[in-house]
Parts: sequence; C-alpha cells; structure tokens
Amino acid sequence: MDKKKNEHRIIKTINEIYRDIGTRVPGGEDDQKTQEYIRKVIANSTDEIVLEDLSCFPKQNIYFLNFLFIGYSAALFIYLISPLFCFLLNVFLLANLLLFRFYNLEMFSYLLPKVRTKNIIGKIKANGESKNKIIFCANFDSPFVAHFRFYCLKNYPALIIKFFTYFFPFVLFFNFFRLFSWFNSITEYFYLFAFIPVIFFFFHSTAIFFDKSFGASNNLSGVAILHSLSQYFQENRLDNTEIWLLFSGAGNNGTAFSGINYFIKNNLEQLKKNTSVINIASGGENNLCLIEKERETLTKNNTKLGKKAVKAAKKLNIELFPHEIQESTSATFFSWENIPAVTFTSLDKNSLLRYDLKEDLPQYLTEDKLQKIYKICIEMALMTDEK
Repeated sequence: MDKKKNEHRIIKTINEIYRDIGTRVPGGEDDQKTQEYIRKVIANSTDEIVLEDLSCFPKQNIYFLNFLFIGYSAALFIYLISPLFCFLLNVFLLANLLLFRFYNLEMFSYLLPKVRTKNIIGKIKANGESKNKIIFCANFDSPFVAHFRFYCLKNYPALIIKFFTYFFPFVLFFNFFRLFSWFNSITEYFYLFAFIPVIFFFFHSTAIFFDKSFGASNNLSGVAILHSLSQYFQENRLDNTEIWLLFSGAGNNGTAFSGINYFIKNNLEQLKKNTSVINIASGGENNLCLIEKERETLTKNNTKLGKKAVKAAKKLNIELFPHEIQESTSATFFSWENIPAVTFTSLDKNSLLRYDLKEDLPQYLTEDKLQKIYKICIEMALMTDEK
C-alpha cells in the first residue's frame, strides 16, 4: 500500500476522539468509549486482538509528589524540635523516592482506590516464519493537568520541584551530622522557606480534584499513528517480522505507567526473544525528537535501535533530533528488562514538551508532522525485516 493513502487518516482519528469522546481518565465512561473505539477501528486491520484487564490509580504520581512535599515541610518544622526525628523522616522519604523512581514501587500504593481499565494489543502475523517482533506502543489515557508545569513559566517550576525533591533532604542530613558549620547556617535560612513545598502541594491538590488535559499530542497522536500502522502492515505484511500494536489504558506518567508494567510482566518471556519496542510518547508538533536518555531514572535507551531510527529518518530526509528529558516514558520500563526500546516525541515551537497541559489540543498538531513519525516507524520495520 502506498504510504500516501494514509495522508489524512492520522489527524482524522485524533479529531474524532476529540469530538466524540473528550478526555479519557482510566476507569471512567470515556475510557470505556475509547476502548470500544480502538477495538472497532483496528478490528479489520489486525489478525488478533488481545485484551488485558488491569487495575490502576489515575492520580498516583500526583499523590506521591504531594506526599513528598508534605513530608519535607514536616521535616523542616520537626528539625526545630528534634534533629534526630527529622533525620529519620528524611531517610523514610528518600527510601520512598528511590523505590518509586528506580523500581516503580510505592509503599502506600495499596491504600489508594483502584479503577479498572484495559490494555488493547492488536497483532499482525508475518507472511512466513516469525523471527522478529516489533511492538509499537502508545497510551490512550489522558493525564490530569500538572499545575507546576504552567506553560508560561516553561521549565522553572519543575526545576524548583527537583531541587526540593532531591537536594533539600541532603542539606538537612549534613546539618544533622554538623560536618560543616556553614551547612548549619544555610539550613537555618531554609526555615524561612518552609511554606514553599506547601504552595506546590496546593497546586498539585487543584490538579487532583479539577483539571484534566485532553492529551492530543500526549498521547492521542501515538494512538492515531498506531491505527494507521495497523492498516499499512495488514496490507503489506512483513516476511519474517510480527507486528504488535500496544494501546495502553494506563500508560501515562500520572498512573505510574501501570498498564505498561502490567503488559511487560504478563508477556515477559515472549518479549525477551528478538523484540524491539518503538514507543510514541507524543507527536504532531514542530521538532521530531528521539529520546536518548531519561534523566530522572538515569535510563539510556537502546543505542542500536536508536541508530536504526536515525538511519531511517536520514533515508527519508526527515530531521530527527536527539533529545534528553527529565521524565520517564514507557520505553524506560522495557529498557529496565533489557528489551531494546526507543521513544519518539515532538517539541512545540518553544522547544518544550506539551505534557500534562490544558493546551494539549488537536489544533496544535499537523498532519505533516504526524506523517513523519508514521513513515519512520514503517522504515524501521522494513529494515528489521531485511535482516
């Protein structure tokens, strides 16, 4: 099938969901409608559809940050009374932070009320013997608005949060041990700013109860591209490569990627064998980027697969920029299991990610930019099948 036949199909999918469904918080009625929509549109373009039923908490990441901010504020005031208790509280908070960031574990997650959603996996068989597997991945849930990333303020509020999350407890530790007298003086000044984590807690609390992002770029763009890929590969089957299309109902950062982790755990044995994962985190805006490193978890995505993406883009005369981000993406969790994975994303005209924002709407996306990711994905699959 000529790739040009899909020229208007990608943005059409995004606009249909925007018009008929809207936001898609896991467990809600709109989540159910989105699941039905995806199953309907890929029914004729896949050989098999597998449903994975799972539970998640849609606001888990937001609640976790709130928990940290309250804990740090409490540690500041407790220090005035008992440095020892302040030290122990910080040890507890940092243990939670490290477990969550590097192992995706949270001590109190079992206390949070869960909702049910689904992963939808469309499979397209190879023409001959299947020697390789490519998984194209996107999430269809939309996030809650993260107020600390006010678009007009760019990245500065997020940097302040990183400071309080990682650096501030260590200052208290140094003060507790009194290794250097000037550390003790610095910490005294921090008492004056004890209200700052509380302010951030307020912004996060408003996100918990109110605003939702439509998530056009993050990540209906990926859903729409996967839909078009299913149509292409159904009509142009690869000789020795099987195609899986993973639509995750809890693949957003706010859900702690519950759907992605469930998929990996449920299919790990199959994923270990000649599998490549191409995750589409966002698309449709100005600069198309390949995520090389995710700083928050110190994760470096697969270099060999990344080079293949760059080679495919060069062959198609498409600019593909290497990029590093603070946040995790779905590729993180595949990389942790040594499954080759890369992530595509796009930046807006200000070179920022339009993640978790009210402004993440279809009007900012263009068909031409969506087509670029679509074409690179096809070229990467063809290169894999030639091996």
